[in-house]
Amino acid sequence: MTAAMAQPPRKILLVGEGDFTFALALKLALPEIDLTATGFDALDDVRRTYKDAPFTLAKLAKAGAAILHGVDATRLESFCGFDEVVFSHPHLGVEDCPAHHRLLAHYFRAARAVAPVVRVTLAASQASLWRCDAAAARCGLRLARREPFFDDRL
Repeated sequence: MTAAMAQPPRKILLVGEGDFTFALALKLALPEIDLTATGFDALDDVRRTYKDAPFTLAKLAKAGAAILHGVDATRLESFCGFDEVVFSHPHLGVEDCPAHHRLLAHYFRAARAVAPVVRVTLAASQASLWRCDAAAARCGLRLARREPFFDDRL
């Protein structure tokens, strides 16, 4: 009998991380994944905005994740070879549905070039207001699954 060939770890790229707590929770829950966590803000801005950021980032690095700052989720051409790209709760900081639709469309186009699986997490009615399905379809993506998002803090 021969031993089964070990599968390489899933390579997951997180984009648009704010305080990096989602990245830390994911890495701690699934330590076997090869995780790269990115955020749009510069490191100094993250530290200034989120008081627990130094602790979170240190723990995330210790868990083995790669951490990058100043990454635009709509411009991912420097990334390749990932199994999934995930954008959790994208938001531009303003209530502008057409602008968010464009953000999603640009994210989908960029992420599709990086990985075969592209995920986005949206809250409440954002998917319909921002026309998420149309943005994905414009990039040749199809919706594989939709699940409700429950925030247990509410």
